[in-house]
Amino acid sequence: MRILVQKFGGTSVATKDSRNYVYKKIEDTINNGYALIVVVSAMGRNGDPYATDTLLNLLKNEYPSVSKRELDVIFSCGENISGTVITSNLQKRGYKSVYLTGAQAGIITDNNYTDAKIIRIDNTGIISLLKDGYVVVVGGGQGISENGDTTSLGRGGSDTTACALGVSAKAAEIDIFTDVEGIMTADPRKVEDAILLDEISYEDCCNLANKGAKVIHPRAVEVAMTNPEIKLYVKSTFSDHPGTLIGEEKEEFKDILKLTGIAGIENIDFTNGTKSTEACEISLVGSNFLKYPEFGEELRNRLTSEKIDIYKLSNNDRCITYVINNKYYAKAIELIHYYIVKQLNQLLDYNI
Repeated sequence: MRILVQKFGGTSVATKDSRNYVYKKIEDTINNGYALIVVVSAMGRNGDPYATDTLLNLLKNEYPSVSKRELDVIFSCGENISGTVITSNLQKRGYKSVYLTGAQAGIITDNNYTDAKIIRIDNTGIISLLKDGYVVVVGGGQGISENGDTTSLGRGGSDTTACALGVSAKAAEIDIFTDVEGIMTADPRKVEDAILLDEISYEDCCNLANKGAKVIHPRAVEVAMTNPEIKLYVKSTFSDHPGTLIGEEKEEFKDILKLTGIAGIENIDFTNGTKSTEACEISLVGSNFLKYPEFGEELRNRLTSEKIDIYKLSNNDRCITYVINNKYYAKAIELIHYYIVKQLNQLLDYNI
């Protein structure tokens, strides 16, 4: 039995039209002979009637001091709604399908409400259903504590659910479907010439996610790293592009200067001396920065030559991070990204 895990995010399941793309992905996978686990997020984003934030605000707006235990119960409702809708439509299309909550899927967590960690997975039920020919749809980002309480894995938890189930079931592949075609060198909404990456290492992917990129949750990548034989992709629900493969670092990149991508966080509070400043953080992710200090020095000089004051600079071998005035965010991210494009086109003036 060849198992494949597909995870569909909120924008993918938000509307009837978008869900039709989901059904097409599922049908294609079944036709290719896979036993299929489908992990779903809640429908849409804040303001949409069944989105997680909309449901949470039902409590928070009226009961600001609501306990985290109760928040986790309502947190799980969005995925239960979308999962039931997806499952019912698959049944209508003639497929054997069943919906499982995180608890029913055997996802056991600690009791750290709103940010629980998976302790173990009992996938006996899922494997049995797959063998019986069912498409198993699972609510993302949720589980059950050992004392029987509903728990949530926090923001991005559906990615973690997909990777954890894939590793547990020894899947051949895990596909994280979203509204972009894969992981890019920068946020395409901020950088017009952002480049789609065919491949990215686990570590670079985690670094980008931790520094502000929101394509896949870093905890999910860390789970997938425990079994690198499983292929992990980020793909678009709305196209047939093969997406970005996340895997181990290639040998040819271990000793050279490699620039992978750029991520940023706007509107952070930063105290520059005694003055509080509205700032942003921009991080360049790659490898071997400490071996090639001249690159970081030149990039810093280029920023300052453009009258961009750097409040703080930190770097290690895998990341260079700048804290600058928020008003220069767009200008700085474009300038730094230019050097990524140069390196990808092999035009850097360094003997590497």
